Amino acid sequence: MNRLALILLSSSLAFLAAGCPGGGSPPPAKKTAKTEAKTAAAPKKTVEKAPEKPFDRATLKTPWKDAKVGQWALYKTPGQELRFEVIKVEDRTVTWAKTDAEGNPQSEVVEDLAEVEDKYEGAENMDAVEKDKIETKTIKIGDKEIEVTIVKRKISGDSAENWITTAVPPFMAVGGDATAKSMRSGNTHFELIDFGQK
Repeated sequence: MNRLALILLSSSLAFLAAGCPGGGSPPPAKKTAKTEAKTAAAPKKTVEKAPEKPFDRATLKTPWKDAKVGQWALYKTPGQELRFEVIKVEDRTVTWAKTDAEGNPQSEVVEDLAEVEDKYEGAENMDAVEKDKIETKTIKIGDKEIEVTIVKRKISGDSAENWITTAVPPFMAVGGDATAKSMRSGNTHFELIDFGQK
């Protein structure tokens, strides 16, 4: 082998040993137990849902639990009268319909008792209630007498007064409780004017 071939061969070997000009990629790092542990896929975290509470109608607080098919109520609101009636009762649901005073359908609502129970607050437990002014009295609705609990609240400088009753289902409700009369700053928002059972 001539001298030129030997120079070229040794230059080629040196070039290959050094890698590409401008800095080639370094040789791969040796894996250690530590690096393998870091790069191992972390186990996925799963958030377990709390077990669903068993449904027990007897322990519910919502007044819907006592609704019966055929219960109805007539309310007066500014400008119109509205009639409500329970049309279906099942273990977990109550279905009621709303019509105007002439019987024209307006809406039909299915109340899921577990859902309304979760939202139930109770008028006496709402914020801004004047606890020392809660009173109970008997009032007349047509020829019927019912007991109401009057709950007063101060809201943003206004006063609110709600007459809570158990005489009807909570078609018109405050805090989830059936309301015979609701007033704001002395003006009647709605009022029960008749009710019954078919």
